[in-house]
Amino acid sequence: MGIDAGPIDRALGIGANWLIRELSRNRVRNSDEAEWMAPYCWAPTKRVRAFLTALDPNLHLTANKDVSWNMIYRCVIDHIGADRASFGGDYDLPLQIVTRTQFRKRLNEWFEEADLKTPEFGDESEDGADDA
Repeated sequence: MGIDAGPIDRALGIGANWLIRELSRNRVRNSDEAEWMAPYCWAPTKRVRAFLTALDPNLHLTANKDVSWNMIYRCVIDHIGADRASFGGDYDLPLQIVTRTQFRKRLNEWFEEADLKTPEFGDESEDGADDA
């Protein structure tokens, strides 16, 4: 077509994770590709990073998708196993939801039961749109 365009990953930022996750969730890719893409389906938002860092303080997660998404996936596998790490194809969505203010009481109870300190999630952007 003669089009010379720049790379799209810089424009998308951590939205690239969303795009890859939704392609996988909607079965745009076959199952082999979905398995290969699984580490990239995790958006490194502030709430997900805070949640996982509370579980594993040795994680050094950043909002940088290239640095964090594989570490996020590896952390989830280490805690719940590879067979459950995709959360039925929803990947980071359950963590995005459970860290919202409306679930904070129950989340605090879970962390207390696990003898862990409940992290701060930065609730100023509940929708996750600007919490990178």
